[in-house]
Amino acid sequence: MRDRFFETLNYASVNEDWRTEALALRPEGRDRILCVTGSGDRPLNLLAATGARVVAIDLNPAQTHLLRLKVAALRRLSFDDYAAFLGLRRADGRWRRDRLGELLPDLPPDTRRFWETRPAMITAGVLYAGRWEQFHKRVADLLRRMPFFSIDAVLEFDDLAEQRRFLDRRWNARFWRWLASLLCSPLFSPLCFGDPAYVSGSRFPAGRYISERMRDALYRGLARESFMMSLLLRGVLTPFDLPPYLTPQGAAAVRSRLDRLEIVT
Repeated sequence: MRDRFFETLNYASVNEDWRTEALALRPEGRDRILCVTGSGDRPLNLLAATGARVVAIDLNPAQTHLLRLKVAALRRLSFDDYAAFLGLRRADGRWRRDRLGELLPDLPPDTRRFWETRPAMITAGVLYAGRWEQFHKRVADLLRRMPFFSIDAVLEFDDLAEQRRFLDRRWNARFWRWLASLLCSPLFSPLCFGDPAYVSGSRFPAGRYISERMRDALYRGLARESFMMSLLLRGVLTPFDLPPYLTPQGAAAVRSRLDRLEIVT
């Protein structure tokens, strides 16, 4: 399982809160920052926040290929086409494949071969092609079938007090703890996701921790304004909380600093 996990595309959109990382790193004034490539969001968001040189490294070549594709799209496409090509906005699959054809000359041979052999990912939009995104999409589809807890309702509140009252009436802490524990269990997780971190030994059960943090987050802020809640509960990013590299202003900043990005596998 571990070997397979480090050969497939696992993360494709955004996995960490860029604001927290920028606050912790304080990148202003630094000459060089080393980070994990992952979905490519971390190095690209760091470029949006700082003029430092960013070195992105990953054990998994698939993640490197994804970052290279995003960089090529940023360089060559307008923001609207870039967003549509990635899958942030709707687009025809054939149109996306045509855009890939335009980008291929800008990619190294190994990255070119990687994407030429994965037309389905390109057709659907690579932004949600990772195993992590696909895992949460399946979970979101499952939750939507459960009538006793309206997922769509949680994501529609624009008043935090009303959202809290809804949670007080409808939130079943025992159910969510059970569901999170099941999804993170050594039996279930390898089938749907496969991240070794979910099945390695831990003194604190991952499912319990995730369910408690999820409840706390829903009491502190609106679900509709959280990229993570939107991914968890709907399977897509919310337009109210996009990472910098997926916004017009952020993408422009990243594009102007791409010469400061070094990608290593």
